[in-house]
Amino acid sequence: MLGSAPDIAGQETVNPVAMILSTAMMLQYSFNLPKEAKAIEDAVRKTIEDGVRTRDIQGTSTTKQVGDHVAHILPEFLSKI
Repeated sequence: MLGSAPDIAGQETVNPVAMILSTAMMLQYSFNLPKEAKAIEDAVRKTIEDGVRTRDIQGTSTTKQVGDHVAHILPEFLSKI
């Protein structure tokens, strides 16, 4: 089970940034939506700058808190398109 990490399942310690950024890549390369992709990238960058991070990148936030923060600020970046 490479990559499934059953030992940390349900602990809210997984960093969701890579999954979120993979969505940005899908928008840019599969759907030719570079502005929307950049909005996601910028929201992730701002989330990290705001200190909303999981333990693996020197933070104390949970998986849900990081994802929720990105989702909360994403409309700000999308509105600039």
